[in-house]
Amino acid sequence: MRLFIGYTPPSDILEKLEEWTLPLRRADFPFRFLKNPVVHLTLHFLGEVDASRQKALTDSLETELADIGKFPIHIDELGAFSRNGSVSILWAGVKSDKRLSDLHRLLGRSIGKVGLPLEDRPFSPHITLARPRSDAGRIPVSQLSPYLSAKPHLECLFDHLTLFSSELSPQGARYRKQKEFRFE
Repeated sequence: MRLFIGYTPPSDILEKLEEWTLPLRRADFPFRFLKNPVVHLTLHFLGEVDASRQKALTDSLETELADIGKFPIHIDELGAFSRNGSVSILWAGVKSDKRLSDLHRLLGRSIGKVGLPLEDRPFSPHITLARPRSDAGRIPVSQLSPYLSAKPHLECLFDHLTLFSSELSPQGARYRKQKEFRFE
């Protein structure tokens, strides 16, 4: 099963994020905008995980996350990742503070304890808002600059993590909650 660990912001924050993409939607850029409830912040992508390792990971996370308390996170910028100058992801940036970085490292240790590999790329906390449609062709990042100049200031409480499964299809990924971990 294809798994990742993520956080889903509360519905009022998701509504604000959707509002921020309205100018891009109206400009008719060829993007597939993500809709609730698939909008999330990924902390670790795990890839294909067999049932026994999934159980071991869930047990490890229950132990490791037992003493984690809620903390605020700040969503403070809009941006785009690119490949060869063409947009690959539109995102809302989450300010990485010590608590979020520490949580990311703690999750990494739990993942490593059960023998799963970690991603090589550095942690860049963001919430994916849209991806180019398959028929989009090349979309230069420079075309989006006027739409990405807004500096949002949202705060929400980071009060849970979810182990999600992800099933890919031509219509996009389908996510299912496998296990939710609530913070005190």
